[in-house]
Amino acid sequence: MSNKQPKPVTYSDNDRAVAAILADGSEMTLAEINEATGLKLVAGNIVSMIKKHVIRTVGEREITRESKGHVGTYSYVNSDLGSKKQFTEGESEVLAVASSIEGSFTLAELASAMGLEKIGSGRINGLVKNGNLVKGEDKEVIRYTKGVNKTYGLDQGVPADAE
Repeated sequence: MSNKQPKPVTYSDNDRAVAAILADGSEMTLAEINEATGLKLVAGNIVSMIKKHVIRTVGEREITRESKGHVGTYSYVNSDLGSKKQFTEGESEVLAVASSIEGSFTLAELASAMGLEKIGSGRINGLVKNGNLVKGEDKEVIRYTKGVNKTYGLDQGVPADAE
């Protein structure tokens, strides 16, 4: 049998700040906790607070994140058949719309101009290979992605007599 005493729990200023913010019964994501406290906490800080019973996981919230990405652009060159015997109906539609777009365009912009929700690069690959469309510079775009983040609430908090 061991006579080891449990190690005393040490509470940090971060623990105290988060406990104070969640003391009113609110539920917050890590990003919201950081915004409310002015801290730059990471997942490891949250795990530590959960182990010390300062906070607990209380649920999940769907969030939308904004991020930047790069997409290719294309430009209309001509409607010559080149090595093709004839264009497919889809290729003819793409060329008709692409010829009316001023300057370069992304696939999303082409889809919008065609009245479609989305268009894949496979639909224009043949036209690029044939020289009817040319690939241009990449363009930076803003994307919105949905995700689920855990929310945290107060558990036992920081005891008043804690060091």
